[in-house]
Amino acid sequence: MSLDLTLRLVEQVTPIAAGTSVSVPIDGPEDLALVQRWVDTTGNTILMVHPESVEVFRGRIRDPIEALSPDLTETLITERDGRSGGFLSMADLQDIPAVTTDVLADLMKLVDVK
Repeated sequence: MSLDLTLRLVEQVTPIAAGTSVSVPIDGPEDLALVQRWVDTTGNTILMVHPESVEVFRGRIRDPIEALSPDLTETLITERDGRSGGFLSMADLQDIPAVTTDVLADLMKLVDVK
């Protein structure tokens, strides 16, 4: 492990509030592997990898799909199956009364709409 990178991670991630993120400079794939090991052991999360940095989230991100109730999951499936072509965009979900703004925000983290 690179002591310099480990110290940068500690210095930049530790002081930020839980639930926020910081961009930490990296030099290449070897650094990315070290950052991954570090977040795995410290309870943090890699949000995004950029060519010269990695965005580290302070804490663990809860899987939003686990937050969906079985009733909401069933409602989404029923609505999807009842539409010709399913859901074509995230905007289609706004037509469903059970999909609140918070639910929509959680779902946006999970889906890729083309």
